[in-house]
Amino acid sequence: MAEGRRRTYDNSRRSAQARLTRTEIYRAAFRLFGEQGYAATSLPQIAAAAGVSVETVRKLGPKSGLLDGAREVAVFDESGVDEVLDTAVLREV
Repeated sequence: MAEGRRRTYDNSRRSAQARLTRTEIYRAAFRLFGEQGYAATSLPQIAAAAGVSVETVRKLGPKSGLLDGAREVAVFDESGVDEVLDTAVLREV
C-alpha cells in the first residue's frame, strides 16, 4: 500500500445486519407485549423470540425503550402495518 493512503473500510454489510437484528428484536417485543402484556414479558422471552442473546437485547436499553422501539418499527416498517392495526398494545396507547 502506498504511503499516506489509508485503506477504506466499508461496514455497510455490518450496519445492515445490525439494523435487521434491531428490527427483529423490536418485532418480537411488540408481538410478545401484545400477546402477554408488557408486565408479563421478560427480556429473556424477547431474546428467545428474536433468536438473539439477552445481552444483545439489553444493548437496546430498558424494557420501556423496547416498547418505544417496537412501536416505531410497527408503525414505520411497511411489513408490520397490518399487524399494528390489529394489536392490543397500540389500542392501549
